[in-house]
Amino acid sequence: MSRDLADVKRIVLKVGTNLLSCKDGIDETRIDSIVEQIACLMKKNYQVLLVSSGAIGMGAKELH
Repeated sequence: MSRDLADVKRIVLKVGTNLLSCKDGIDETRIDSIVEQIACLMKKNYQVLLVSSGAIGMGAKELH
């Protein structure tokens, strides 16, 4: 099934714990980059939905 991406208005971005974390905890540089990319898409009138399971991973690290 092919789809013409020119008609896409909404982007769903799934970001997991592995992408948001590094050996020292939260990867703030990576998060900043993701935010910049989302902002760029929104300026181009895309609707961006960010879905993350990263909160569970980040919270679990704080508990240990």
